[in-house]
Amino acid sequence: MNKKYLWYVHFLLKHTHVHSNWLVYNKPFPPHLLPRSSMRKLYVIDTSVLIHDPECLYKFKGNDVAIPIFVIIELDDLKERKRGKVAHASRQASRTIQEIQGTDGDLQKGVLLAEQDINVKVIGTTGGVGIQALQENNNPRKMDLWIMQSALDMRQQYDKVVLVSKDLNLRLLSKGEGLEAEDYENDKTN
Repeated sequence: MNKKYLWYVHFLLKHTHVHSNWLVYNKPFPPHLLPRSSMRKLYVIDTSVLIHDPECLYKFKGNDVAIPIFVIIELDDLKERKRGKVAHASRQASRTIQEIQGTDGDLQKGVLLAEQDINVKVIGTTGGVGIQALQENNNPRKMDLWIMQSALDMRQQYDKVVLVSKDLNLRLLSKGEGLEAEDYENDKTN
């Protein structure tokens, strides 16, 4: 953890109602109390990444990670597939998300993984801007577009938002919308 972050947490504990349990692994930590910094990125994770590496959420140290609700819907659909590896990876990714949530975590507000300094949350979308026409045309890539829109919406809260996907075309679409996108290569992130 960087010194500025530790100072901020110390200040919150000493001067506000912030409870020390929030600093324990798998306890919810209100995202609005986390310092907003141009150094901290938000990585929005696509379904393809969770299928490629169901444990990927633990590998974005020092950053925030968002899972669009549409990814969870896709994971649910994929667990029924006949192809064993994809179905198995989908179930494992869902278990990883459940493990992060724990018994009293709030994924909507965010769950802080203190050991890795990662805040994990589930996000939705507030509506289509720029890609709304594609969403309304029964496009077979509708889920990808909603995932991308979820990431675009998060730019209001973060200085740097990156969509992480193994899907080359989704990365290209994202870049066309002005959203930074990158491939997932195990635990290698910029």
